Amino acid sequence: MTAVIMPRGFICSTPALTAIRRSLAAGLNGARDLPDPSPTPPASAATTARKMASLITGTTTGAAPKTEIVDIVVLPCSRKMTGEASNLIEAAEWLLIREADHGDGKPVIVNMSLAGKWSRKINDAVGVMMAYGLAVVVAAGNNGEDACRFSPASANDAVTEAATGPQVETPGFSNFGT
Repeated sequence: MTAVIMPRGFICSTPALTAIRRSLAAGLNGARDLPDPSPTPPASAATTARKMASLITGTTTGAAPKTEIVDIVVLPCSRKMTGEASNLIEAAEWLLIREADHGDGKPVIVNMSLAGKWSRKINDAVGVMMAYGLAVVVAAGNNGEDACRFSPASANDAVTEAATGPQVETPGFSNFGT
């Protein structure tokens, strides 16, 4: 199995970002280069990716210790934690090309721990990944609002997950849905 972690890397100069840049530089689908990473990512960005990877592949508590991790950075490493929707779409294209060219037929799960304003293009990119057989799990968001107002949380076929507190309650900041 392969687990793809978005939006931030373990560090912001990961080999996955280099691979995306190489593919995009070759002119695939007219894509442009991604923003340059900063040398020091915000602690929360790297921590989130590391937590996700350890939950998936950790030798003690990981759900699937033999899983290959693909780390794709789609947001620039800045304290603002904002970026362009086109970066996510380009990363989805890169991932689909990677799977078409080098996929081993094993399941692929894409974890997108990000949320932004509603976007048909982002939701469509999630739909395309799902149509090609990739399972996509997305964050509901942290605005305390209906997740249907945000992307990729509102993508039709994505598995959208909300935050939970220590007593398995829904915190007030977590987006929600029906």
